[in-house]
Amino acid sequence: MPSLLSPFWHHSSESNPSTSLAAPPEYTPAAEESYEDGLKNEASNKEYYDAEDYCNRYDLWPPKGLLQEDSDTVWQMLAPSRFGIYDRTSQCGFIYDSDGKRPITIKTNPRCPDSCVMSDLPVIWSQSSREGQKGVYYEIQVAKMGEDASIAIGCAPKPYPDYRFPGWNRKSAGLHLDDMRKFFEQPDGGSNYIFEGLPQTLTPLAQNEVIGFGYEFDGGKIFFTRKGKRLSDAFVGRYTPTFTDIYAAVGVCGETEVHVNFGEHEFLWAEGNNEEWSIKNHAHNKRAFSSSGPDELLPAYQ
Repeated sequence: MPSLLSPFWHHSSESNPSTSLAAPPEYTPAAEESYEDGLKNEASNKEYYDAEDYCNRYDLWPPKGLLQEDSDTVWQMLAPSRFGIYDRTSQCGFIYDSDGKRPITIKTNPRCPDSCVMSDLPVIWSQSSREGQKGVYYEIQVAKMGEDASIAIGCAPKPYPDYRFPGWNRKSAGLHLDDMRKFFEQPDGGSNYIFEGLPQTLTPLAQNEVIGFGYEFDGGKIFFTRKGKRLSDAFVGRYTPTFTDIYAAVGVCGETEVHVNFGEHEFLWAEGNNEEWSIKNHAHNKRAFSSSGPDELLPAYQ
């Protein structure tokens, strides 16, 4: 059941001393609805408590050095690791087209449990300057999401429990495509989008739809795109700054097929094709944040 955090309107009981009319109501923007349960799929209580223990047990990784400017590195997605207490690799049947010439493909079978597939390199580098860049962006195309299956797009730090969707645990964000709700460190049912001050449910996903994840440096804005159009900001004031690197994260459960594009191919969201949204440019920007004095060059990632 949804629980509304605050009312849409607040009415003042005081009268206007200059007239006999009551003062107009004071407007308060609508609060986001936070749901206790997922609309379709729900993780087990055991995995919730295991994930809490996992995050308490393992510290976040320190930042990586940045890439060499002449690097031809191509971002890839990695199968869920054995670092955690669950082994997802043997149950999911992932297939990767990782030659850098076409979007990466992730395929899972109907028995695949909740799994988080993450990029090998960060998309938000904590030690990179944000000057000259608007942000970073990547897209997925949902070729298949079977009955009772689920897919999520977002980001997360490492290490992250590979049996948890992005948005459920520490410093992670996600848009879950089974119920079209957004999450940021929300282990429950997430929240609906807010449009023009009012909560609104996004329409169900269609086959082969393209969904994008973006992070705008100005204001720390996390946003998503759909069918090439930018939606309203999902979260504001995140990772400003971040003291750990943030990676692309795609959640999969059940029978799915997802194509991931980090910019090797043209984005459906036209603005994302500009260099100022390039993940690779951000990774090469070697001027570190500095509150005083000149910036120093950072070591290259090995």
